[in-house]
Amino acid sequence: MVLIIGIGTMEVNTVQQDITSWLSGDDVAYRRIFDYFYPKLFQTCYQSTKAREDSEEMVMNVFLNIWQRRGELLRVDDFEKYLFRSAKNQISDFHRKNILQTLDIETLAVEHLGSTDHPELNFKDLEQIYRQALDKLSTSKREIFLLSREQGLTQKQIAEKKNISTSTVNNQITAALKIIRDDLGEYSEVLPFILMVASSTVL
Repeated sequence: MVLIIGIGTMEVNTVQQDITSWLSGDDVAYRRIFDYFYPKLFQTCYQSTKAREDSEEMVMNVFLNIWQRRGELLRVDDFEKYLFRSAKNQISDFHRKNILQTLDIETLAVEHLGSTDHPELNFKDLEQIYRQALDKLSTSKREIFLLSREQGLTQKQIAEKKNISTSTVNNQITAALKIIRDDLGEYSEVLPFILMVASSTVL
């Protein structure tokens, strides 16, 4: 099963429990995993790149990666090592892109060019699709959706705040979710992850 090494015994037990819970389907535990590992991963990326915004994006891509590959992580023996290996891959991509931007592509060795396969969308791309989908919503629908998903209000609280029925709130949220999921298409399974990140920065 998943193991974590190199941190205090108490933290090992706590983080191990959260990882186990998340891999079993508890998305609330994922928030605690995110909060625990984010600073460590950010520091690793920033020490190598000295670029704060790029480092933040790289770490978000690492967390997006594990969200999308939850099923595969059941076979990972060392979760922390997996995270930092993913971060190092992000760092390598960062430096490779910088090489491509500063050198004539015709003079580069093949190993600098990377894979010719189309990469999966990164967090920044998916967040942009999400924000564009929000812009498609009516003002009322968007406000109700954000109150629910980004600010964490219950449907009853939203109904009282907007002076409307809870059924209207539910209908508006359901309609908004359909539009956003349709826009995300095959990536709609990452919407809870995007919302989790959004809710941590909106307040």
